[in-house]
Amino acid sequence: SQNRSVGPGDLNSFDSFLVRESVDVDKIEARQDKWIDRGKGYFQKMRKKNKQAALVETGVHAGRSLVQLAGIKNMTWHRLRHDAFSSLISMKFEKLVLMCCGCYLLNWIFFAFVWWSAYYAEPDCMIEFEGFLDALVMSISTANTIGYGVRAIKGSLGTDIDCLYSIFILSLQRLVVIIMDALLIGILFSKLSQPKKRSRTIFISDSAVICQRDGVLKFMFRVGDARQTTIIRPCIEAYLYTFNPSRRRTTLEGEFIPNRVSRLELEVIDQSLLLPVLLSHVIDEKSPLFGMTKAEMEELKAEIVVTFVAVNSETGTEFAARQSYLPSEIFFGFQFTKIVRTVTTEDHYKYHAIDLAKFHDIEPQKLWSNVFMTQHEISRVLMNSVGNALTVPVPVLGDNTIVISGGASLTMLDRKLKLSFRVGDVFPPLGQFLHAKVYAYYYPWKATETSEGTILDYGCQELKLGTDANPKSNSLFLRVPVLVEHLIDKHSPLSDWQTREGFVADSSAEILVIVYGTNQVNQQAERVQRTYRVADGHIKCGHTFKDIVSPPSQSIDGKPKVNYDDFHEMHKSQRSESSKESAWVYSHEPFMSQDAPFSQGPPAGAAAAVAFAQSQGAMEDEREATLRFKQSLGLGNNPRDFTRLQDIFPDMPPSTSRKSNEGYEGHENDSSSFSFNASAEDNSSGTRSASASASGSQKSRKGGGSPTK
Repeated sequence: SQNRSVGPGDLNSFDSFLVRESVDVDKIEARQDKWIDRGKGYFQKMRKKNKQAALVETGVHAGRSLVQLAGIKNMTWHRLRHDAFSSLISMKFEKLVLMCCGCYLLNWIFFAFVWWSAYYAEPDCMIEFEGFLDALVMSISTANTIGYGVRAIKGSLGTDIDCLYSIFILSLQRLVVIIMDALLIGILFSKLSQPKKRSRTIFISDSAVICQRDGVLKFMFRVGDARQTTIIRPCIEAYLYTFNPSRRRTTLEGEFIPNRVSRLELEVIDQSLLLPVLLSHVIDEKSPLFGMTKAEMEELKAEIVVTFVAVNSETGTEFAARQSYLPSEIFFGFQFTKIVRTVTTEDHYKYHAIDLAKFHDIEPQKLWSNVFMTQHEISRVLMNSVGNALTVPVPVLGDNTIVISGGASLTMLDRKLKLSFRVGDVFPPLGQFLHAKVYAYYYPWKATETSEGTILDYGCQELKLGTDANPKSNSLFLRVPVLVEHLIDKHSPLSDWQTREGFVADSSAEILVIVYGTNQVNQQAERVQRTYRVADGHIKCGHTFKDIVSPPSQSIDGKPKVNYDDFHEMHKSQRSESSKESAWVYSHEPFMSQDAPFSQGPPAGAAAAVAFAQSQGAMEDEREATLRFKQSLGLGNNPRDFTRLQDIFPDMPPSTSRKSNEGYEGHENDSSSFSFNASAEDNSSGTRSASASASGSQKSRKGGGSPTK
């Protein structure tokens, strides 16, 4: 393609955006350092400063193994003796050239002495020989087949056998030189044809992020190609290494396993790499990262190693690149800075530009840009949100397409109080899961006393479930979404919920729903789960699910249609006059409403704290429920203290470096969005960000409460 450069006006408007052609002709701006493909070196310095152990190096020498071999003496000699070719290929090019030159010099000098000995042994057979220098010239001429015609063996031998020694030396040196040429030239050619430097044009971000995309928690890193030429069959893999004494594994046979390696399944990528791509790994119940917070990563000494292997289209040989991420290099609630835009030149020609200067930069997601929380706190919230997103999966054949409603309904149905939730399979038209079963478990999270007098810290009871098709069976046929119900009567574990007082007293309870199914495409068993927390408002009192199924008569093709956009939607149901015994469900509001005050805030897990702090018109029963919930966690009775995240997670260590109220109010004009610069920010104590909107909302709160500390 024709090379086009960016005009001066364009560079001023778009900062340092680089055209792909300009990367190949070394038009990178002067402010770029030569290690831009390996990041800015910040994390490499932090590893050395903090003396962090790692399997793979980052920074300038990213990808180099840091594993030290021990237990064998003279390992270098062992490699040369048993794997000489690979040892020579792995040498630096300068050393390899010096070695080849040294081999030829030694050959010339050694055979110079041999020719000199032949001169003294058979002086009549040698022509124009007088000393060692003549022998050296004879050796060089023989090795390189120069043949100047001056120094040589006697021209006419006839039947004379006196010159056999000289003939033997001539033959031996030529054989040795032929073998040397074959070996050394082969080694040099293999070294030159190695596309080792091709990996320097493969960019792998020096940090990774864990954030939500469409409600799905993902581990992500960025990969890009800085050359125009395409690569063949790129293969990118990621592995999680963990080391920790508390989780060291011992098999049933008593075998000790000091570490664990788990493969992270990556989503499908664009193998052409025309533009930088974000590689993502979905963190769900099957992921090795499921429930792993930043503190747990540090405790496990976790390290994620990323490998990139592809075939160079010019030489047809494979090359590889590698990068690793320690817990301090994985940022929760962040996203990668956008680096691809469309640029217009002076002649109105448009093309896509890639700003490689910001390839490694990250920035906080809008969701977390106004929240005062450390990385450890954000990681706790994000990991608790797994499975609680109000989204539906993409209907891909062979994938897990089962979805559970984001909330549960507590209302009167057929004059009976029932707890219900919705389960569906989004793959059209009949779903792809067979033999699906649903289970629900009730966790009261409060001390209970058995009939024998034993005090239990918590309890777990299974709830009997049923559907309209079979009220006494938990089997599901997911042609269309199904409403799963649990009857609350005197025999139900939720019997206390028949009164408002019993429901409020059980505000710390959780309902865990698990759906199992077998995918008929690949015969894989899949699982989806969701947790309904009473205190977070997941149990909607007096609400029913919105109708989303249209009958076949309303469809052109004569098939039922499902509007999955409203799968999680619920609406307030009308009070039934015949159900006076449980009429309280129609007047009770959720404990922590997540609708208006916190539609843009953190996901489930922190919603209970922040939504209550921001709500102004809470009802009396909501305050009562909040106080009971705090008391169940062993907290005080001050409602304002409930805004702290430690009230939701009592075992979380408090932060000691948060800004005070006075210090925060002095920065009301700061921008709420920033780009993380690894060379200037220290991530050891967690990353924080805030904007003036947070300060304003705190100061305008009813009652004049102080901002969150």
